[in-house]
Amino acid sequence: MNEIYQLQQLDKKLAPVNISKPRKGWLATIRKALGMSQAQFGRRLGVSRARANKIENSELDGSLTLASLERAAHALGCKVHYMLLPENESLVAYVQQQARHIATKAILGAAKQMALEDQSALDTVEEQIDALTDELLHNKLKALWNDIP
Repeated sequence: MNEIYQLQQLDKKLAPVNISKPRKGWLATIRKALGMSQAQFGRRLGVSRARANKIENSELDGSLTLASLERAAHALGCKVHYMLLPENESLVAYVQQQARHIATKAILGAAKQMALEDQSALDTVEEQIDALTDELLHNKLKALWNDIP
């Protein structure tokens, strides 16, 4: 199966998901919506109110482990589903952007060398970039990730 097609299918699955974390975090937001105090939350977790507060704060600062999040979610009558969402518009767009970056770098390097040798190919640079981008996207996806932009 074509790798770009696989990315397109994954993008379709991810597209409807547009949920951002509440400002105070999921744990505190759900706990409060349930009408549960931090002390009650702590008791359900088998920890002190202070530890329950620390768990909620750990979610906010990103230091909460997945296992701890699952235990806390269970104490709130919830379960954890995690996923990775593209930072920008889509995974396909991200791959296309990276392919264009690699192609531009390669073609401009070659064009610069040709200019030093007094050979002019600058009028077709954009076409060459487009062609190499296309080739990378259709044949060499793994090669895109050897360079860090």
